[in-house]
Amino acid sequence: MCPSEAVLPGTSRSTAAFTKVKTERRVVAQESVTTPSGSHDALLIEQMDRTTIHGSEPTEREFKERLWYVPGIGVVKTQFQRLNGKVVGTIEMTSFKDGEAPVEVETSAATDEPEAAE
Repeated sequence: MCPSEAVLPGTSRSTAAFTKVKTERRVVAQESVTTPSGSHDALLIEQMDRTTIHGSEPTEREFKERLWYVPGIGVVKTQFQRLNGKVVGTIEMTSFKDGEAPVEVETSAATDEPEAAE
C-alpha cells in the first residue's frame, strides 16, 4: 500500500479479492538433523507454495520450504528459501519433552534485500 492509499483514523478501505494457495509437498530424504533440542532422525520434506491473489491487480508468489519432520514429535526444523535456493529464514525446535508441545525459536530471519529475478 502506498502512502496515498493509507487508512487514516476514522476511515476504512476494502478490496474485493480472493486468494488461491496451491501447496505441493514431497519427501526427498531421510536424514539426521541437529537442532538446539538435539539430534533427530527425520524425513526431509520439500514444499512449494504458490499463492495467487485475484483482485484489481492479480499477484502471484512462490515460496519454497524445507521441513525436517520427526514421527512422534513433528517438524523440528524449517528453512524458508527463495526459488534460487538462498535460505532467508530458519526456525528450529529448541526443546522437547514427551507429552508437551515442542518449543520453537526463530534462529534467523528473512532479510530486507529485494528478491532477485529467478
